[in-house]
Amino acid sequence: MNSTAYTKGYYLTDGIYLEWATFVKAFSCLEDPKRKLFKERQESARKDFEWVFGVLQSRWTIVRGPARYWYKKKLKQIMLVCIVLHNMIVEYERGHVTNWYNDEGDEAAQPIYGSNRGFQDYLRTNSELRDTQVHHQLRVDLVEHIWRQYNNNP
Repeated sequence: MNSTAYTKGYYLTDGIYLEWATFVKAFSCLEDPKRKLFKERQESARKDFEWVFGVLQSRWTIVRGPARYWYKKKLKQIMLVCIVLHNMIVEYERGHVTNWYNDEGDEAAQPIYGSNRGFQDYLRTNSELRDTQVHHQLRVDLVEHIWRQYNNNP
């Protein structure tokens, strides 16, 4: 985005979160029309996601718990299972029952035992997540990206 390569996803947050590389906070000063547009879009998207996670958290206790030390693949599987189960319940309650099955032949998860290298990778990743420079640059790039889209100027 804007000639900057980002390797991690990000979360839309409000002002209480730290300035980490994966958190995108809204701006408090809205004198600039670009920042004002960004804040409107960011808050709208954040509210949608908060509502979705609120629904999932009300149904599935596992979504409420801390997940910082879980593997990304496992978190993805848990979220997908919760979403699929939620959708199945909604369809069942509406009287629309669908046959749900996995025809991809996914293997069961295997336990991963710790090693010193894994811990070093964890420390490196944790340091990258706390990078405030990446946080600020990502926010600037997102503002510019949204502004160009809004003005139909790719």
